Amino acid sequence: MKIFEILVKSLENRDMILYFKELSLQSFVMENGFGGDIKNFDGDYIMPTITNVKGSKTDLVTDNFIKLYTSFDGGYAKHKLVITRKHNGGAEKYGFYNRPNPAYLRVLVPESAEFITINGNDKLNYKPLIGYNNPEFNLDDDLSRFEALKTQNKADITESYESGKKYYSFWLVVKPGETKSTELSYKVPIKDTRSYSLYIQKQPGLKINDFEVVFDDSIRIVSGTKNGPMETDAIIKTVLQ
Repeated sequence: MKIFEILVKSLENRDMILYFKELSLQSFVMENGFGGDIKNFDGDYIMPTITNVKGSKTDLVTDNFIKLYTSFDGGYAKHKLVITRKHNGGAEKYGFYNRPNPAYLRVLVPESAEFITINGNDKLNYKPLIGYNNPEFNLDDDLSRFEALKTQNKADITESYESGKKYYSFWLVVKPGETKSTELSYKVPIKDTRSYSLYIQKQPGLKINDFEVVFDDSIRIVSGTKNGPMETDAIIKTVLQ
């Protein structure tokens, strides 16, 4: 029973996701939220994702704190997303906990979102190990399509689209013993000026020590307030006063 309870909790918390080729089983997975699909929602949406790239095992000693400040002005929900990462390694017994953590961050938002600014992200001096212009290499159709959609701006952030969402991607490199934050500001047009709903989707397998949503005084939360460790998806419904 203990093993069964762990498995069920892992499914509910999106620490484990399922996929079946058998349609009846996959339908069950999708209906109960056990899959890895990007959610469709008739309202605002956000899904921050963090991917360790050549950072060894440092995710295990890195804490994640996310804060979303939201205000309303001129038919827009204006957001400032603050992602803070604290690297607790540096003096661990095992060396793979004492290395820098280079993280590739993506923030999925509605397609209608408009970028404002970003601060605190890192620019990597990436150089391919080999030249891929050699005619012996074949282009991957999917990767080529995504590369063609990308637009790079002076803030070292990439804007592109996936699964019906827009996403902003950038780098954040945290050294052992260091705490760093990135602030991303953007706005989303809202249809209803009297009520507002926000779907927060949890990245499968990501441990978020604290996720806090802060609204301005013009908003009254009806249900789904979010403040604390994020273990599952959350829907916040509000009324604009």
